[in-house]
Amino acid sequence: WVVVDQRDGRDTYVYYANMDWYNYLYDFKQPSWNHNVNISGGTEKVSYYFSGGFYEKEGIFSNNPDKYKNLNFRSNVKAEILPKLILSSNTKYHSNYYSYPGRSGINSNFNTAVNHALASFLPTNPDGTAVYTTSLVNNNSGLLDGMNALWEYGKHKNEDRKYEFTTTVEASYEII
Repeated sequence: WVVVDQRDGRDTYVYYANMDWYNYLYDFKQPSWNHNVNISGGTEKVSYYFSGGFYEKEGIFSNNPDKYKNLNFRSNVKAEILPKLILSSNTKYHSNYYSYPGRSGINSNFNTAVNHALASFLPTNPDGTAVYTTSLVNNNSGLLDGMNALWEYGKHKNEDRKYEFTTTVEASYEII
């Protein structure tokens, strides 16, 4: 709980809490979705294979949750153009995307929570403002280094994206 008390001649929030930051910050459910499709076939002169997949997973953070997405596509086509001339192609596309809250890399979120999530402080004051710093915390970084405010109000997202696209075309001709 939080009470208002006179400290240094002004009203100040005084915290008497036993905040369970672990259960507040992290979610134990992490649903995921996975979809794949494959198509193959051909004739005696043409063969083909196409595949695609999509994967999405919600992450570990309960407020302003993180999310991972992965998309991939592949195609292989082989065709006999003339009796001794064969053309083939192989195309691959892959992308992944990860969005997460915080000020910098994902590891800093865990380090900040471990080092600065004091059980005596709540995430928000009775007036709804995020608890960032208080006269009771004697450090320059404040409670959770301000991460709590970012998580609580969803004001900052990091995005890591990677893309890869390759295609190869090959021709072979049998001389003898």
